Amino acid sequence: MVDYLGTRHHFLTCNMEELADLLYASVRSRDMPTMADVDSSLLYFCKLVSQQNKVVLTGECADEIFGGYPWFYREDLLAADTFPWMMDLSPRKLLLKKDVLDALSMDDYVQNLYYTIISEVQTLPEESETEKSRRRIGYMNIRMFMQTLLDRMDRTSMFNGLEARVPFADIHLLQYVFNVPWEFKYRNHTEKSLLRHAAKGLVPEEILFRKKVLIQRHIIHCMNASYPSVFGKSFWIRPVQSIGLLKRNRFKIPRCAERLWKAMVWTVNGRAADDGIPAAD
Repeated sequence: MVDYLGTRHHFLTCNMEELADLLYASVRSRDMPTMADVDSSLLYFCKLVSQQNKVVLTGECADEIFGGYPWFYREDLLAADTFPWMMDLSPRKLLLKKDVLDALSMDDYVQNLYYTIISEVQTLPEESETEKSRRRIGYMNIRMFMQTLLDRMDRTSMFNGLEARVPFADIHLLQYVFNVPWEFKYRNHTEKSLLRHAAKGLVPEEILFRKKVLIQRHIIHCMNASYPSVFGKSFWIRPVQSIGLLKRNRFKIPRCAERLWKAMVWTVNGRAADDGIPAAD
């Protein structure tokens, strides 16, 4: 990229201990419980970037608009009769106290919300069931996922005096791409192929068509030091079971450790007022 575009690049790093330390600041920046390290890492990097720049462009919303997530093309996720990014609620339930679970009625809430949202989607008569499902998922991404990301980007950046602009969230671009046939967005079984081909000649080919790699998280190591104080006065979390699971390293379910990490943030938010930090209502 440096040789191709003649740009200056800076390598920024952040370790898990720093992410844990930023949980409180992350709650303050959002005025609500956050998405744990997803938020605190963005908060950290916005702070570093703001020291050199005051306005930046971000790639937020490209996955939602151009079809970059697995649920746009994986058959099992397309056929799921629920939100494809949270098909299994059991890791969340595992960590909550019974009275909280009973009050939340999580299964009913998720199901009712899902059917309410898909009822808003207008499909085309000539579309196959798969394409109708894909259209619904695209709408759900814009209706829920995207607004969460935009709010997070705006609050996290402005918390550090950084103005983040999101060109992919342009309403005209969104309206146009939403109705582009899927075969153009997934050419040669490549996610976001429409966007990639549109950028040909602007960035190196090896960058343009490389596979997206998920961030590698090592949450448990950091949590071992953090959970006793954070869970100390939890109204929602079952600390004994949660800590026991953590110590026995029984997080064989993908993302289960991450659910415990996110639960820590909810607990942090609940205790914020006691520590002199304004908590969300």
